[in-house]
Amino acid sequence: MFEAVKNVFGFGQKKPTRALTPSEKSLSRTFAAARPGRLNDGWSTMTTSADMESVTSLTALRNRSRALVRDNCHAKRAREVVTNNVIGMGIGLQAAVQSTRGNLATAVNDAIETALADWCKADACHIGGSLHFADIERLLISEVFEAGDVFIRIHRQGRGAVPMSLEVIEAERLADEWEASTSINGNLVRQGIECDAFNRPVAYWIHEYHPGDPRRPMVQDRLLRIPQAGRADSLNLAVATGVALYEIRRKALTLDGGPA
Repeated sequence: MFEAVKNVFGFGQKKPTRALTPSEKSLSRTFAAARPGRLNDGWSTMTTSADMESVTSLTALRNRSRALVRDNCHAKRAREVVTNNVIGMGIGLQAAVQSTRGNLATAVNDAIETALADWCKADACHIGGSLHFADIERLLISEVFEAGDVFIRIHRQGRGAVPMSLEVIEAERLADEWEASTSINGNLVRQGIECDAFNRPVAYWIHEYHPGDPRRPMVQDRLLRIPQAGRADSLNLAVATGVALYEIRRKALTLDGGPA
């Protein structure tokens, strides 16, 4: 009886299927997130690089971030918390130069720490003479939190014993609106950064004055090319190494009868 009913009404029989077209086969093998459907209807995307996205959005994002930190107490507090956790009152140095026998060279270590402490004073380490090295460290972390970028320019001059001072350059001074249509020294400039064939930064193009400063001199702004001095994993380590090598060299020249 049941078999007869199935035969009459077609219960249990497989419906005929048609062969899939090549486009349907390729669609059936796509990722679920890429398939069109009700949940992603109207979601349009474009194949653009990160540089292309930032060209149209970088200035607005940075301005809004600065306005948020300036006007919102919670954002300002978040910046302070990050800066305090990363820098605190400043990252110090304890020299640990050893002799050939493995003993600490106390006199050399004391001289290095004294020379570094003298250099860390605002009049020596900051090109403007207003920021102590610990203040520069805090400013750098604050700028990274607030603007996303910050640049440090090393000047081979200074008022202290060590001929070196630092200049903090805000991200707005980078000529990120400038794209060189032709190569410069065989390199291309993308958003103010000159890169070699392997996209490694070799120089930065910086505005001479801050674009948003109304008190700047009434002269035509120009772009300055600042070569990449090298890469360092830690500014504190790089500075401490430079001061230490300078002090060791000065001590050696003094012992040899050379200039102090």
